Amino acid sequence: FTVEHMSELLTEWGRDISFDDNFFADRAGYITGYLEQEFGITGSKENVILEVNDPDAGYIILNTITPDMSTGEWSGKYYTDYPIHVTAVAHEGYVFKGWEGRITSSESDIDVQIQTGGSRLKAVFERNE
Repeated sequence: FTVEHMSELLTEWGRDISFDDNFFADRAGYITGYLEQEFGITGSKENVILEVNDPDAGYIILNTITPDMSTGEWSGKYYTDYPIHVTAVAHEGYVFKGWEGRITSSESDIDVQIQTGGSRLKAVFERNE
């Protein structure tokens, strides 16, 4: 649902999207208020930054998604009302050493309460000797 992808699709379908450009660019802003009202969300929406020390060593599962960690970092917005669940997964030949950032833990599977001002977590992997 990126702006670029939607623009491509609508152009392929022969649609003039000039009137829709702002909607697709701003649709997250449109839906946020409805979501907050429907689910009774009172917390703030904060930036969550996930990192891995080496993208070849492993990746992170966030709730039910596997963010693209190919650059070593990913970010998204989450509400402070609900914790996120993260799991660090080591690739073959590597081991998970621990989390750095807002929470330090050697457990690969943890819940994290999102803080006002955002949260940053880094999964650290090492080569298995």
